[in-house]
Amino acid sequence: MADHNIQIIRTPDEFEAIRDEWNQLYEKAHFKHIFLSHLWISNWIKYFGDDRWFVLLGRKSTEGTLVYGTIFRTGPRTIGFIESYHSYMPGVLSLTNEPCLDDIIRYLEKGFHPRVINLHESPDTDEFCSVVKCATEKRSYLIKKSFNTLRNITLPKDLNSYFEGRDKKVRHELRRKIKRIEKDFDVTLCCFKTDQSLMELFKHIDEIESDSWKFDSGTAIISSELEKNYYQNVYRIYSEQKQAMGFVLFLNQKPVSYVVGIISDAIYYALKTSYKQAYARYSPGTMLFLRILDHPELRETGISQIELLGGDARWKKELCTEASDYCTYAIYPISLYSIIYLFAYRYRKLIAQSRLGLIFKKNR
Repeated sequence: MADHNIQIIRTPDEFEAIRDEWNQLYEKAHFKHIFLSHLWISNWIKYFGDDRWFVLLGRKSTEGTLVYGTIFRTGPRTIGFIESYHSYMPGVLSLTNEPCLDDIIRYLEKGFHPRVINLHESPDTDEFCSVVKCATEKRSYLIKKSFNTLRNITLPKDLNSYFEGRDKKVRHELRRKIKRIEKDFDVTLCCFKTDQSLMELFKHIDEIESDSWKFDSGTAIISSELEKNYYQNVYRIYSEQKQAMGFVLFLNQKPVSYVVGIISDAIYYALKTSYKQAYARYSPGTMLFLRILDHPELRETGISQIELLGGDARWKKELCTEASDYCTYAIYPISLYSIIYLFAYRYRKLIAQSRLGLIFKKNR
């Protein structure tokens, strides 16, 4: 175990007080992305932190230099990364090429006594799995679950170059969709990237999502005032940094699909996207991204990649040029509960068919 002093931060004011230190760590970190930046985490805490979060810092015991940091969310006897709860791609900011998991997990086990520690949305690779195993060996049981694939699109020289790199069947299908939609509609794409355009962009989003499957499922931006305020503030604060960008696809001057995202290190992170269900047969979401790939605004901004965040989907498989596998590493400190749970997990299909399944479901 490394010789580090661990510090816990539980209030927005405390986190604000270490902003400069965190930003320095972020600049030097071996592994980083915008969702581990101080600006992003501060905004997340403001809207969704409640009293169920804490930031964990590791400092050199000699001079107190910050060497790693991460944020966790707590639940009933559980601790986990803030993955998918209005944030993405969690992890640990660290000055080394390893995420100091041994340090962190030992501290969480002793200080919080959780039934489970969930490293959500972590790389599903042999290398990372080996690091987790070393950090939990002889003290915990490890289960990999909640598998997901994150897909991205490398920005092509032009749309023809993109099609040339696609599988023949996919290329044919995409071109067929383009011909069909352009035959029936006047297709235009509008880009929004300034604070002054916020109200216009979100007016279009409101109209699109009111007729979307996401609204029906409760996952739309307009599903609640909290959601709406959160995404509007994300757009506002990042547009001030010239890092926000939204696109809306219009068919015969009517808004039909949109994406709103943020930019960092030449990557456009697509935070939220949806389309009008009435136009589903025209694949307006797919058409939106194909138009974006050919939009001059991306090249002028220096974007080289589009990250398609969230759960996997068929349209993402169709559009993507690269993919990375992720999963949750569920760490169960050895106890009677974890022994019973591990048994239940291994034989879950049989147990689910019995009355015992109700007991395990209530205590997961």
